[in-house]
Amino acid sequence: MTFRMTNEQEEIRSQILRICTQFDDDYWLQRDRTGDFPHELHRAMADGGWLGIAMPEAVGGAGLGITEATIMMQAIAESGGGASGASAVHMNIFGLNPVVKFGTDEQRARMLPPLDFR
Repeated sequence: MTFRMTNEQEEIRSQILRICTQFDDDYWLQRDRTGDFPHELHRAMADGGWLGIAMPEAVGGAGLGITEATIMMQAIAESGGGASGASAVHMNIFGLNPVVKFGTDEQRARMLPPLDFR
């Protein structure tokens, strides 16, 4: 079995790493020391439209899959953010996927619109 990324997946990875260049080791060291949430990274990902990567287009997401979301999370962690960087956007990406897949229409209407995908 081959585990190679598609061209689209490689482009997602490149775009995420490009955003992450704004957040150097000093940025992450400061967050580690203070325990502050990386609001700037979260905002950059929202501004890039990445927080809805795995959510359906019908609710404002990109309509891509969990694989693409995982590639995104790995790129954030690799860039220097580690678990702190990846966990900062984790809820927007994976948290409500069960509601998307298994929730009732009422649950989707109530829980999905408040997410800040952009």
